[in-house]
Amino acid sequence: MKKREQRVLFGLVYILISSIFFLFPMIGKAEVGDISVKAILPENQHNPDVTYYDLRVTPGQTQEVKLEINNAGDKEENVTIALTDARTSRIGDIDYSVVENYKKDSSLSTGLTDIAKVESTATVPAKGSITVPIQIKVPQEPFDGMILGGVTVTQPEGQTSKSSKSKGMQIENRVSITVGMKLTESDTPVEAALDFVGAKAGQEAGRNQVEVTLQNHEPTVLEKIDYEAKLYKKGENEVLHERKVSGYRFAPNSSFTFPISWEGERFERGTYRVKLTAVSQETGQKWQWDEEFEITAEEAKKLNDKAVDLEEKPMWYYYLLIGIGVLVVLVVILLILRNRKKKKEEEEKRARAKAKKKKAQQKRKQERKK
Repeated sequence: MKKREQRVLFGLVYILISSIFFLFPMIGKAEVGDISVKAILPENQHNPDVTYYDLRVTPGQTQEVKLEINNAGDKEENVTIALTDARTSRIGDIDYSVVENYKKDSSLSTGLTDIAKVESTATVPAKGSITVPIQIKVPQEPFDGMILGGVTVTQPEGQTSKSSKSKGMQIENRVSITVGMKLTESDTPVEAALDFVGAKAGQEAGRNQVEVTLQNHEPTVLEKIDYEAKLYKKGENEVLHERKVSGYRFAPNSSFTFPISWEGERFERGTYRVKLTAVSQETGQKWQWDEEFEITAEEAKKLNDKAVDLEEKPMWYYYLLIGIGVLVVLVVILLILRNRKKKKEEEEKRARAKAKKKKAQQKRKQERKK
């Protein structure tokens, strides 16, 4: 399979896998199955034109906001409710989903999960609705930018979902709905700042890839990002693999892993370089990195053994390698034999010269005696 075809195939597979989750902007009203949710917007709603929580707050403020959960079904539903911090997904969108063993990004000092509380479960009566209170306590220390997260309502496993007409709905595994929540204290602009965290060999769905991790350590969203990445072997100028995307987003105080396909090839130990450019078409900001990373023999073997799409070399390739190896051995043997023969000839030549010299000396000695 040609490399171009591999790129297309890998891209389609990656999109298919990623599309299990619909990671669109924040919502305030949507439905999944018989359950629907609606953000009840308070007086301090900063932007009245959106249906998610966009709260203008002050240091030390305490507030209770309400979330309405409706059940259109004929039986009561037990739902779980969870607060989440905004993250950046692997497909370059803002993600509010609930994840197990969640760990805050190192740049996030205060997230929504630190300052807001909600009951973890609720029962919604058949053909009825409930109002769930969410308690918020704003930090005493003033902050710039935003605190961004969401509140997620999840139905029991196995529920089916209906199509939603609500633009920007986020549905996970067809059983969850997330309503976004943004807190700000002022309109003071904050610029995003991206850092290169590192690069390493990795794998997704059994396919080898290099994973480059970036971090936005500022409390602001970065929009309309174009990425262009190229991979090289250290000390060489040939591009091994590359990837270019556009229209990506970056959540505040979060990290993002940008995968670059190894295109069905085996990992080989060595030191590599990644040249990566990130440009925000919205802000005009641009970042460029040229960084080295290593793939160890142990990492390469471990990932290659688990890979599902590695190109197999044709038999003639291995016969060629064997032939080259045999030829090299024969050449080495011939050189050794030639050197031995040459050395022997030189020793014999020196012995003859020495004997000739000795004979000449004896002859001159006899002539002097006469």
